[in-house]
Amino acid sequence: ANQKAKLIILFSVTDDVQPHIRDATSAKDAWDKLSTVYEAKNKNAILNLLSQLHTLKFKHNEKVEVFLRRVATLRASLLALGKEISDEDLVPI
Repeated sequence: ANQKAKLIILFSVTDDVQPHIRDATSAKDAWDKLSTVYEAKNKNAILNLLSQLHTLKFKHNEKVEVFLRRVATLRASLLALGKEISDEDLVPI
């Protein structure tokens, strides 16, 4: 059962991800390796989006609606990665 689960995981990922788990000794090991790879990517993505949010500037001649849409898009992207941004967090922006 474990070997079957490991193979299902291996063949469920794209070719560029397979090398990360090819040498996994069990399904759990494969899952843990995937978690490590994607957790790091998520942390980097969150830091990048937070940086974008905190350096966001209102552009000259930009409509307020457009600026607020940019803020909302960044906020939604962060939420999709598990990082909730409260209204209070947005006040300094």
